[in-house]
Amino acid sequence: KREQTQEQRTEKDSMYELSAKNDRLSSDSQTSISEANADRVFPVTDRQAMEETFYTETLGWSEAVWDFGALTSGGLPALRR
Repeated sequence: KREQTQEQRTEKDSMYELSAKNDRLSSDSQTSISEANADRVFPVTDRQAMEETFYTETLGWSEAVWDFGALTSGGLPALRR
């Protein structure tokens, strides 16, 4: 498989990881961010994960597919039925 250069990478190649330093959650898990992927894996704060704009603008999720109503009460997006 041919290696991609920085310029060839697209937003699809980016990944997001909930930061271990967040307001509500605690975890003993380790980060997936390494020197090799630091340009593609971005930490997400708890506050960002509770904002609809993170899902719609950053991740490109559609309101036609996802219900973001639970975010206001500390929940997570859910697939619409």
